[in-house]
Amino acid sequence: MPVTIRPVPVPHVLGPGVDLAAAVVAALHDAGVTDDLVDGDILVVASKVVALAEERLVPLPAVDDGLAGPSSHDGRRALAVEHARRIVADHPRALIVETTHGFVCANAGLDTSNVPPGQVLLLPEDPDGSATRLRADLRERLGVDLGIVVGDTFGRPWREGQVEVAIGVAGLRALRDERGGHDLLGTPLDVTVAAVADEVAGMADLVRDKATPVPFVLVSGLDLAGQGSGRDLVRDPAHDLFPAGGPTLAEHAVTAPRPGAASAGPPDLRPLDDVLDVVRAQLPDGAELVADEHPDGAIEVRVLGTVDPARLLAVGAALEDLRILVAARGRTATVPRPGAAGVLAIVTVPG
Repeated sequence: MPVTIRPVPVPHVLGPGVDLAAAVVAALHDAGVTDDLVDGDILVVASKVVALAEERLVPLPAVDDGLAGPSSHDGRRALAVEHARRIVADHPRALIVETTHGFVCANAGLDTSNVPPGQVLLLPEDPDGSATRLRADLRERLGVDLGIVVGDTFGRPWREGQVEVAIGVAGLRALRDERGGHDLLGTPLDVTVAAVADEVAGMADLVRDKATPVPFVLVSGLDLAGQGSGRDLVRDPAHDLFPAGGPTLAEHAVTAPRPGAASAGPPDLRPLDDVLDVVRAQLPDGAELVADEHPDGAIEVRVLGTVDPARLLAVGAALEDLRILVAARGRTATVPRPGAAGVLAIVTVPG
């Protein structure tokens, strides 16, 4: 069966509080595809319209930095921090954060495109839940069992351009796991796991752009029925090889003076209790952080305990955050060094 990708436009821009299922049904009818629907077809829905339906539009705060007056750009960054679980990299071009959903993306996924001036659209609170509810509503109204992908635009490390990815999934597999199989030449496959829900989201973006009113795309002819979720596509932090945005970039972002800014004065040499609390919260089970302040003002940070080797990356990520946060206070932490038995790392912050 051939694969088809059909844009499903709407006659006008959808607004806050829209009945999403009703909008989908009307758009499918106007596009003349209602009678063609079969079980297993996939509807890709822009996360923007899901968020609008859930009334996730909020005022964009204007933050006064004391230099250039109130700035909506700084307000967007402040709002991104508010909706972040963790800051991955802070740079003047973008604030990369881990959202409360677990997504790592620029500016916490906040959207100011095609929204009223002075406002910003948050991501859906629970994209998988949104996809599941829409799927049930459409099954009741249309009598077919569609798969649903809630798609959003993300950038990518080391690659130019943005792509559409699946942040919410219902009624289809999110991943195709080929591990344990063999390639054409009989070589065992050990790492091949295809992000098929992301690929479907990317297919949808081929038939629309930001200037076209196409919030829905119907993809037919794929055999992906299953019980996946957007959460399946979120990598466990313990297996994340890139937990931070890079020490050189991050430290530059938090220590470089802003153009026109007055001198920040001497480094803040107060104890780093607030920083240490942030790092403690990130350590995996089995690890604890102990800090001692020396008479010369230096602070020695030791990470103690026994941790499953698979969780050591989480320890490294926490220590990298420590180094970046310490840099923001005007101090430099040495590279962690291993200690004796039971000491996972020792970090020294000079006075």
